[in-house]
Amino acid sequence: MLKGWLPVVFIFVLITGSCSPKEASTLNVYQMTPDDYKVFFYSEQSKLELEENYIDALLKLRLSNPEKLGNLSLSKSSIFSTETNHPSIKHYPALVIEKNGQTLATMSGQKRKNDIFTLLQDTITYE
Repeated sequence: MLKGWLPVVFIFVLITGSCSPKEASTLNVYQMTPDDYKVFFYSEQSKLELEENYIDALLKLRLSNPEKLGNLSLSKSSIFSTETNHPSIKHYPALVIEKNGQTLATMSGQKRKNDIFTLLQDTITYE
């Protein structure tokens, strides 16, 4: 009798114990810190072609204000750390802009470079 339930229990444990789709793919988290802001850029290995517009917009932002962003660098940070994991992100690539721990703006999925740049430019202000 017990032998009949063993495969069912095993399958149940496999299904409930498996990782979520968010954890299953390789996720890269990059962080920039212009002034008091934190800009997180999330990308998946399986969607590298969608990253291009995000990277172009970030470079365009840097070139548009070289005196403030001249030393800005994009550094890879740990995957899914509590500091970089953002619960509202469901689609990748994604961009999250924070200031003083508050999320100011998010954008994810396939977007036009100009839309991404406008979001960055409108959100990150310099005194």
